[in-house]
Amino acid sequence: MPSASQNPDPSRRRDASQQPDSNELSPPQQPLGPAYDPLAHRPGSAHYYSSILSILDHINTNKPLIMPARCRELMQQLDLVEWSGPYPDGVEPRQVPFFVSDVRFHEQLGNLYERVAELAKAGARQETRTLRRGRGRTKLSPDQEKSLDLFAELQEKIDGIHGQLHKRHYNWNASAGDAFVRLMPFARSLRDQTARMPQEIREFVVKVVLRPEEISPSAKIQRRRILEHAVKLARLPNPDLHLRKFNIGILQQTIDLQGDSLEQRFARIKAEVLTDDYLQDHRSRAGKSALAWLNSSRGGNYCPPPYPSWQGDLLEECRAASQKIVVGARQLSYAAFSKLRLENRHLAGAEPLFHTFVKETHEQVKLAHGSDIDLPPGRGIFMAGPLLNKLFHGYGWERGAEGDARYRDTSGAWWGPAMASYENTSAIFLRGWIAVLNPAPEFKLFNTRYALVIDNNHFTDLYGCAYGIPESVITQKVASTLHSPDRKPGKRTADLSAKEASVSGLIDATIEAGLPPLVLGTMSQLFGGMSNALPVGHSPTLTWELSRQGGAWKDVYNHVHWSWMVWGERSTESVTEKAAPMAEADREIRKFAIAGQQILGLFFDRYAAWKGDLTPGARAAPIMLRKAYEIYRATKAEHPSIPKDEKVYIGLYNRNSPGTLPTPLIDCSTMQLLRHGEPVQLPTWSDGTENRELNVWREMVRPILTKTAPDGFEREGDYELAIIGTKDIKGIA
Repeated sequence: MPSASQNPDPSRRRDASQQPDSNELSPPQQPLGPAYDPLAHRPGSAHYYSSILSILDHINTNKPLIMPARCRELMQQLDLVEWSGPYPDGVEPRQVPFFVSDVRFHEQLGNLYERVAELAKAGARQETRTLRRGRGRTKLSPDQEKSLDLFAELQEKIDGIHGQLHKRHYNWNASAGDAFVRLMPFARSLRDQTARMPQEIREFVVKVVLRPEEISPSAKIQRRRILEHAVKLARLPNPDLHLRKFNIGILQQTIDLQGDSLEQRFARIKAEVLTDDYLQDHRSRAGKSALAWLNSSRGGNYCPPPYPSWQGDLLEECRAASQKIVVGARQLSYAAFSKLRLENRHLAGAEPLFHTFVKETHEQVKLAHGSDIDLPPGRGIFMAGPLLNKLFHGYGWERGAEGDARYRDTSGAWWGPAMASYENTSAIFLRGWIAVLNPAPEFKLFNTRYALVIDNNHFTDLYGCAYGIPESVITQKVASTLHSPDRKPGKRTADLSAKEASVSGLIDATIEAGLPPLVLGTMSQLFGGMSNALPVGHSPTLTWELSRQGGAWKDVYNHVHWSWMVWGERSTESVTEKAAPMAEADREIRKFAIAGQQILGLFFDRYAAWKGDLTPGARAAPIMLRKAYEIYRATKAEHPSIPKDEKVYIGLYNRNSPGTLPTPLIDCSTMQLLRHGEPVQLPTWSDGTENRELNVWREMVRPILTKTAPDGFEREGDYELAIIGTKDIKGIA
């Protein structure tokens, strides 16, 4: 029987000469390892989150590293790592570093040692009584045998806990200067779940998880939900886009992180991803598979349009118009802002190209002030009163029916009807959204003038692409932020960044005004018609939906299949009568959306013509050739306005294929005209006004931009010029 002096602690079974000087384990003497400091970079930057991720990866390898004191403090504040420390009073030191997360093991060891000591004392007393009975070998009593079994059991538990502590030390801990460090459970989960992702996506996930806590510390309690949702988004096509939207929504506090809300959000995102697949080619295998999911009860479960099946012509008209509106909304949301990305910058320290166009071709121009360019909706420009004599062809176009018809017949006929009301258009172009305002009858809904709003797909938390918002709401948000282009914002100029003027904010303000916000670009309108642009249960048109929310026959946006409204009706007249309000809403909203898209199409067509020198006005040199020379000189001078992470070109977009990637035409860093075969070198000493480059432009560039119509006049061709960068060419802008 062991005596009370015996110690079953395996870490203490060495000779005194083998014991370390301290009861606490010191970091081993080995190379110090690499140094990391996220705070060497701007918080919120890509390098900042990349450094944090590098620390997690390195600790996971259990190899030494160096972190300055401020980095240690940051990582502890983020609750990503745990540092070893001195053993607290009341906890007997072991031969492993002490971590707070190991306290339960130390407490268990303390309790087990107390039980061993008590058992040893009881055994000693029993042994004394046994020895007094006689000589020779004594037979153990049942109690003694039970004590020995219990002692062996305790010994096994003690060895197991010591094994756990040593296993944690050798597998989890990394030496960091004068202490050890290990990943917290969430950090380990974050690192493991992103380990197989591309590096840039991993960094984005870390940003999405941690950035909200920099703004609202309470967001930390939602870490697990945010990570789970972010990992699911990272598995979708274009994961950086979906993660960016998620990040914006969290920062704006427009995404509900509770309950099943994130599951519902992901289902809608998946529906929109598959809708893109379907629209890209509905006859392909991917398109057919997407349609099957969108139509399934476990997928999008889309609703049919609000027209009875016997109204074939109206049904087909609704389907065709709805697809045209949704496709147009997506094309504008996906591509229009990217095409304006560099043309809204002060490249070479000059006025942005887009601003120059607006000032030359509109009666009234003001800038919209936003102090934070990274917070939707950013800043932008307001314009009103298009000057038709400066926007249309310089071949003698005149106001009136004959001039209108001639123009419509030769260029962009789909938006021709907008010419009648275009002169009265006002528009707001912000980084976050574009709004078209017009007094035409098509813009009046619910006895209120509405504006068409196009959301920047790369700078929003939403997936609706286009919206109908009351003009009064937009005016209230923007009017006080406007200022003259010739002056800086004054003390009384409001800040768009603080006005909750993102599209989510516009929607909230519309609801507060007692009016319905319209959503125009999702799966719900594509398959169910424009009546589904109304909010679920909108009174009086969709009130009947509210009683059907508990059923299964509704799409992923909760719009109920309209057939449930007429279920049980026996006559075609009663079915038509009940469907009439939805059909009327479909027609009215459809007219509004088409009118707004036509005006925007006309605007972008005139902007493209202006850049190609196909609008009235004498010029010393082609606009885009002069801009190329400006950028070339600024690039050589290393002007801070020139991007450091991409090359800048004058490029070509195909006007007949919206959404396609551009082709570089002029390399603004070398002034080479790129073409099949050998590039043509333009003179680098010039400014774009000399005969040599002008002749090259006339021979090699202008024929790409124009074509001759049957009436002998030169018209716009199939391509337009734009300032583009390497990111645009790769499709990652």
